Amino acid sequence: MWAKYNIDANVARRGYRPLGTHFIYWGFVGLDDWQGYQFSKYSPSYLISNEMLSEIVKWWACPENKTALAVCGGGDMPLMLAGAGAKNVDVFDISIHAYFVMRVKMHMMKKDFPKQKYYDVLESLSGCPCLFSSYSRWDVVRDTFSDNNDSDILNYLENMRGCNIFGAYRMNKMFFMSDSEYNAAKSCMPKYFNFIWSDLYELPGRINGKKYDVIYLSNVLGYANGVGQIYNIINKLSSNLNDDGIMIVDTLASKNKIISDLLKSDKRFKYDFCCDTVYMHAQPKAR
Repeated sequence: MWAKYNIDANVARRGYRPLGTHFIYWGFVGLDDWQGYQFSKYSPSYLISNEMLSEIVKWWACPENKTALAVCGGGDMPLMLAGAGAKNVDVFDISIHAYFVMRVKMHMMKKDFPKQKYYDVLESLSGCPCLFSSYSRWDVVRDTFSDNNDSDILNYLENMRGCNIFGAYRMNKMFFMSDSEYNAAKSCMPKYFNFIWSDLYELPGRINGKKYDVIYLSNVLGYANGVGQIYNIINKLSSNLNDDGIMIVDTLASKNKIISDLLKSDKRFKYDFCCDTVYMHAQPKAR
C-alpha cells in the first residue's frame, strides 16, 4: 500500500505567488555560501528528467536483481530501474509533488497508455495552474489517486488551484524513454515504491541503516549548502552502500563544474568521461 503523508495546502500555498509561480531563486555567492535553488517540501516537481538516464543505467553495468536508492525527481529513474530488473527501489525527494508525478506516471503505465499519450498528458501538466480544465489533465490525475482512495491528495489538489505545482516539460526527446524502456517499465513495475519525503540532509537518518547496491543522487549535491555539508552527506550515505556498491554523486559533471572538480580531487571518487558522471565505488571487504 502507498504510505500516507501529512500534506497541507495552506502551508504549500505560502510558497506560491498570486499568479501561481513558486518562490525559487538562485543564491550563489561563493563556494562556501552556495545556496542553490531553494527547493522546499512543496516546490514544483520535474515532469521529465534532464539527464541521459538510459546511458547512466547501462553504464553502471545493469541493476538487475540489485537494490537501489534513487532521487525521485519526475519518477523516471525509479521506473527505469524497475524496468531494468532492480529487485527493490526506494525513492526520496524534498518535494511531495515529485511523488505525485511518479504516481501519475505509474497509473498511466498500469492502464497501458501508449507512450505518445503518456507524454501528451505530461506535456499538458507543464506549468499549468489549473488541473481541472481537460481530460488530459484532471481526469488522469483524479483517477490516479481515486484508485487508491487517496482522498487527502485529491482534496489537497483541489485546494492548490491556481498554483503551478508541476514544472516545465522538456520537449527534447533525447530525455524520453525508448519504446523498449517504456514497455519494460510497464511490465516490471512494482505495485508501489517506498517513497521517503525528505531533504538531502535528513535522508541518512531516514533510511535507518538500510544497505543498497546503488545510490543515485542525480545532481542533488549541487544544491547543498557548502562543501562541508556535501562531504558530510556523502560520508554518511557511504555507510549505506553494500560491499562493491556504487554511489552516483553527479551526472552533469561538466555543468556542475565546482562540485565535480571538488569530488574529483578526492581519491575516493572516480570520473567517467563517457557519461560525464562522478561516482563513488565502495571497496569490497576482504574475504
